[in-house]
Amino acid sequence: MAALTQSDIEARLLALLPSGWFGDNSSTVAPVLNAVIAGAATALFSAYSLLQYAKAQTRFATMSGGFIDLASFDYLGRTTPRRPGETDDAFAPRIKREIFRERVTRQGMVQMLTDLTGREPAIFEAWNPADTGGYGYAMGYGVAGAYGSAAYPAQAWVTAWRPGGGGEPYIAGYGDAGAGYGVGYAEYGTAETSTGGVADADIINAVATTKAVGVQIVLSITC
Repeated sequence: MAALTQSDIEARLLALLPSGWFGDNSSTVAPVLNAVIAGAATALFSAYSLLQYAKAQTRFATMSGGFIDLASFDYLGRTTPRRPGETDDAFAPRIKREIFRERVTRQGMVQMLTDLTGREPAIFEAWNPADTGGYGYAMGYGVAGAYGSAAYPAQAWVTAWRPGGGGEPYIAGYGDAGAGYGVGYAEYGTAETSTGGVADADIINAVATTKAVGVQIVLSITC
């Protein structure tokens, strides 16, 4: 069904006028009448547009702007805010992914960190033979294996890598001859601006929101 336009509303209002009251109801013959009809149609179309907008905000698939931020807060609290400069098309799918994300499992943590940084983390559990290896199983110099211990049944060591950024293009470096006051492009950069806006705090939060209660995580963040 095609969207209703202001012209459609004007035509409907004109069609409701009794025949013969105003002669020809066209805009060329009755400009004053048409101006009145156009004014009423403008108000009605504004109300219709507002209604359509409000209706769109009631469904996650069609909401936009600040309503996506409200949905993020409603479903996820303050854990998943919009990133600086993040568009609706990027933010909305990220919220939906977080709502249905697998949690309190090792695979859930691996997937979340991979989604966040683009790089799969390394996880080691000292009580897990699949990580430590064992006599005759996945163990050997330069192959696999590490010292295991049943004394750490609820602890894991996680190594997460920051996303590999391409730096900030067209910006001169410190001491570069092409940089200077009024010459070239120069600016202060941070780890966040050169790695796509993923800060260490985002990685720490990802681990905290996917680990099970009572599990201790020793987290290392590296480049």
